[in-house]
Amino acid sequence: MIRRLPEVARGGRPSSASGAVLPAHLLTIPDQLGDTRQRILFVASHLFARQGYAATSTRQIADLVGIRQPSLFHHFESKAAIAGELLDYDLDVCLPLVEALAAEQGPAADRLYRHLRHDVAHLAGAPYNLGGLYMTEVTEQPGFATYRRRHERLHQAQEQIISDGQRRGEFILLPARFVREAITGILLRTAQVYGGGREPAPAGFADDVASLVLRSLLVDPSRLDELRADVRGLGARVVAPA
Repeated sequence: MIRRLPEVARGGRPSSASGAVLPAHLLTIPDQLGDTRQRILFVASHLFARQGYAATSTRQIADLVGIRQPSLFHHFESKAAIAGELLDYDLDVCLPLVEALAAEQGPAADRLYRHLRHDVAHLAGAPYNLGGLYMTEVTEQPGFATYRRRHERLHQAQEQIISDGQRRGEFILLPARFVREAITGILLRTAQVYGGGREPAPAGFADDVASLVLRSLLVDPSRLDELRADVRGLGARVVAPA
C-alpha cells in the first residue's frame, strides 16, 4: 500500500502552496509511516535535509503532509519539537551503545567496528532522513542545548575508543578528534544518501563501511578479516549494549 504526498507541481515534483518542494522519488510515504505523526516526521526530515532547518516552515510541512497547520500543532507544538523528536529517534539508539562500547575493556578495533556497523545500519535503514539534523543552524540554537550535550557525549565516546586504540598500538597515530570528524562525515553522508527511503543501501553496506574505516586506521590491516569474523560472532551484542 502506497500513500502519496499531495499536489504535484509541473515537471513532476511534489510541492505545496507555501513553496516547499521535494524530489519526485519522495512522492510516496512508506507504508509503515501511515499515521499522521510519522508522516510529519518523514516530510520534515527531508525538508530539513534538503533546504535547511531555518528555511523550513511548519506550513510547508503541513502542506506536503496534506493537513492543515492547526492539525500539525495538534501533534507537535513547534518546528523545534519535530526536530527534537527526530534527534531523539537517532540519539536514543546510538548514544547508549557507543557509551557502553567506550566503557568496555576489549580491543578498541572490535569496539569501533561494532559501533560503526551499528550506526551505519541504523542511519541507512531509518525511515527518516537524519542528515539535516546535525548542522550548525540546529545544534547551536539555545533550545537544542540538551541535544547538543548528548551529541557531544557521543563524540567523546567515539574519541575515547579511538584514543584507546592508539594507546594499545592498534591504530595509527592521528588526532582522535580528526578521526572522529572523518567518521562523522561518513555517517552524515550515509544518512543523506540512504536514510528516509531515498534508496536501499547495498547488501553488506554496514560491514563494508566499517571495514573501510578500520582498514585506514589499523596499524596491522591484515587483522581486519579476523576482526570482522569476531564481531559477527558476537551476534546481537553488535547491535545492542550488553
